[in-house]
Amino acid sequence: MGELRQRAQAAAPREICGFMLGRAGRVEQLFPVRNAHRDPIRGYLIPPEESLSVLRRARNLALEILGVYHSHPEGPANLSAVDRQQAHGGWHYLVVGRDQERCWEV
Repeated sequence: MGELRQRAQAAAPREICGFMLGRAGRVEQLFPVRNAHRDPIRGYLIPPEESLSVLRRARNLALEILGVYHSHPEGPANLSAVDRQQAHGGWHYLVVGRDQERCWEV
């Protein structure tokens, strides 16, 4: 998960987002996508064309989409109320955020 921390830190204060691909519940590949949210400092939005691209890639690699990750550069590594509301059933969600000492955590 060090890779996610590095990506989140490099993009801060903007949120990062992407997909987790794998097999049998095990993440084998992270696939970052563009954050198309109108205010990427306060939220994330994965564009439909990015989702289709990831779906094709997963099929070509014989992997499945296990879930989504994103960051909270100014908050904890917990799902927000908005995150919970927008969650897709059956997927896993991973959040990269900061603890009270401002250190990145997953």
